[in-house]
Amino acid sequence: MGRMKKVTVQERWDFVKDKNLTYTADGDFPYTGLWKDSSGNIVAKDVPVGNHLGISTDKYEHYIALV
Repeated sequence: MGRMKKVTVQERWDFVKDKNLTYTADGDFPYTGLWKDSSGNIVAKDVPVGNHLGISTDKYEHYIALV
């Protein structure tokens, strides 16, 4: 995985929405969300922070690859 920068959820969505990517949940709960291109490179990720209870208010930090 290359260098990434922390962004807002909206910035992450704007970055991934028009790309041909797959989303994969990685690890045990709480899962890290990985956005990968067709070569398997991670181009964005959603990392859980804090105490996750499996509810909609759980916090995540969002990252996108530097290009």
